[in-house]
Amino acid sequence: MINPTVNNLRVGDRIRWETGTIFAIDRMPTGKQTQIRLIQIDGSQVVTRSPALLERMFEIGQVALMNKPLNEQTIELRIADSSAQERFYYQYRKAIARDLKTFIYGTAKLIQMEAIHEITKQYCAKAHKRGFTPPEAPQYEAAKTWQREHVERSNNTKLLVIDHRQNSRKPRLDERKREIMEETIRDIHNSRACSSVASEYVELTLRFQEEWPNLTPRQVERKMPSRMTYYRAVKAYDGYQESKSRCNSEQHRKSISNGGATEFPEIIGGVMQVDSTRINVHIKVDGVKMGYRPWLTVLIDVYTRVITGWYISLSPPSSLAVSKVILMSATEHVSARRTIAITIYHDNGSEHCNSVISQLSSDIGFDLQPGAPHYPNHQAFIESNFSSMESRLFHLMGGTTFGKLGQDRPYASEKHPVYDLATLRSRVEEYIEIYHNLPHSGIHNMTPYQRWDLALEDRLHLPETITPEFATSLGLISLDRCINDGKVTAFGIQWKSPNSSTLDKTLRGQKRQAKIFIDPTNLGMIYLAHPLDPHNKIPGYAVNPAYQDDLCLDDHQRICEMFEDFNESYQDKAKSRMMLGIFYRKLREDAAKIMEKIDGKTAKRRRDFTESDLYRMNMLAEAIPEESAPQEDSSSQSEPISHPFKTR
Repeated sequence: MINPTVNNLRVGDRIRWETGTIFAIDRMPTGKQTQIRLIQIDGSQVVTRSPALLERMFEIGQVALMNKPLNEQTIELRIADSSAQERFYYQYRKAIARDLKTFIYGTAKLIQMEAIHEITKQYCAKAHKRGFTPPEAPQYEAAKTWQREHVERSNNTKLLVIDHRQNSRKPRLDERKREIMEETIRDIHNSRACSSVASEYVELTLRFQEEWPNLTPRQVERKMPSRMTYYRAVKAYDGYQESKSRCNSEQHRKSISNGGATEFPEIIGGVMQVDSTRINVHIKVDGVKMGYRPWLTVLIDVYTRVITGWYISLSPPSSLAVSKVILMSATEHVSARRTIAITIYHDNGSEHCNSVISQLSSDIGFDLQPGAPHYPNHQAFIESNFSSMESRLFHLMGGTTFGKLGQDRPYASEKHPVYDLATLRSRVEEYIEIYHNLPHSGIHNMTPYQRWDLALEDRLHLPETITPEFATSLGLISLDRCINDGKVTAFGIQWKSPNSSTLDKTLRGQKRQAKIFIDPTNLGMIYLAHPLDPHNKIPGYAVNPAYQDDLCLDDHQRICEMFEDFNESYQDKAKSRMMLGIFYRKLREDAAKIMEKIDGKTAKRRRDFTESDLYRMNMLAEAIPEESAPQEDSSSQSEPISHPFKTR
């Protein structure tokens, strides 16, 4: 097999390691990012490799490229080039495969064949209307083969990541456009009129608009070079002096040693940082005598310093809290500033590196950038925000860990908490609103809201959001399950639905399973629906709300793994049975020894009893006179009969 090169690799290709672990390529090198990012199939690990290192690993056999399996997109692209009759027949096969997938395992063959004939009738009617050749009902074995192929391709589609390099690229700049770009860079470099590369790009936009005044802003944007192309041109002209002037010599030396200065795009949502910290305030919790310190998770926009999402919970950082702040930031709101992030910087904690956040990033459309281990400067902006909140808010609240009633008497905040969770959330919300209207030294003494409103003048990069309805249905897991007594079981937990009796009766008559929709960030509630009508959903509630409410699927699976490890370590039934068997064997040996002693004494007693009785009987026989014995005929007796108790 010929070793693949970086040019042959695409996003979504799967690579197998020597250890058997399978990774999928999530990002190829771009203008800023020079590394290839790979994500493990289950989302548990993220690694980055340079193109040269990955090619070397292919050469020495440490990794191997796996054949990409067929998926629905690939098949549909092939069918798109075929005739209309073939496309119609493909839709017919797909409808049969989807319908057979909804049947319960073990359903009678006759029932499934009735469904196949019903679909065939519908498509025959469509074929007569469109002028196509009507399809013939397949055999049962052929239909089941279609179902298996459809399931396999659907699973492969979930692993597919769209290759950004397959998108159509802008045409290269012609001579006039390149002249305008070089003139803009030269003029700004000589005058230093603009303080950042982003503002220079705005100047370039104005010059393109002046060159072609009859074009709309959208048409001008298509003619312009991309922002990354302009960044490269500035670096080539400026010789990296621009990045050196923005920081002192020590920071410049560190940036050069780490591969170059870190440049954040000066647009709303360009780079956002998320992290969690434990609040230094004890709060009251029902059923607990002592106070408890909650956790705060924050998502902040680096360019404007606006806190777009935050969440306070009693549980430690988890994928539930992180997904809540990301959805809060991405969901549109009437008064609050919200936006979908382009890139989110995070640390390497399990609350960030998991399948729930990876699926959320692919659904909403943002990039995850993990930081280097043991390097907190990667999250400098949000760590600074946490420090400001500690000094401005938490240290001044009642129940803080630094609180005192007087100079000599310390305040035991864990014994006398002041706030509960709801009150603490309201106070934090009030502070965040005030914080957004306070001058910030990191953004030239502007307030975060002022910086946000100023960034809205850039009409090319306006913030984007999603609707609350879309956010509610985002990331739902679809499964097929049976309804038993109004209850549904999945992942080892149960939900009950009081309004599912009609749906259960209908599905039992059709020998089908219900379609359930599970939110992986909250297992306290699910939705049930008929497989042929998935939009008509019925809510289902947790059987054990104390455990399932606000519990994410990732944490539930981690708890189950912990219980399995506990059972293997401390409740090994095979080992305990062997130990119990050895103990029972010892008890049987002890009982056998006792029985041997008892049997020996009994046998001796029986032997002594027989000898003494025989002696007494012999003495009694000698005392009886012989003439008193009955006389018998001598002819009938061949020899004299001895006394039975008299020994010879």
